[in-house]
Amino acid sequence: MSGIAAAKKGTRSSSELYLESARKRIPLAPLIKNFDGGIYFFDSYLLKKKKTAYLNYADGKKLEEANKNFDTLYKNLTTTLKLIQTETSAEEKIRGSRSEEALEEILKPDELLSFNFLSDKLDALLAKKIAASFFWK
Repeated sequence: MSGIAAAKKGTRSSSELYLESARKRIPLAPLIKNFDGGIYFFDSYLLKKKKTAYLNYADGKKLEEANKNFDTLYKNLTTTLKLIQTETSAEEKIRGSRSEEALEEILKPDELLSFNFLSDKLDALLAKKIAASFFWK
């Protein structure tokens, strides 16, 4: 990662942090940014505030910034997810419910054991206390 020296000088530009290869210079913004001499990493997108939260792990500082890139990304992702959900055909839903029924049939026990001796014993012990027996039932 390059541009750290400029970041330590306290400039506010985030474009100074980048990865550099023999052929390319890849900016790290908006995922990693320089604010006031600290390096901040993307932490979360705050939908209600329409802001992006960044965290400086070294100093334990957090800041929020309005960032149109993340606003656009969020809108595109939610639109794509809605399209995927509506594209699920009725046939796929039927196939899914049949699979679920088959799985339930496989997992259903052949014989269900009842442990009446436990409840009989508890009933006998609680017979002395009418209120307790009422709650047990």
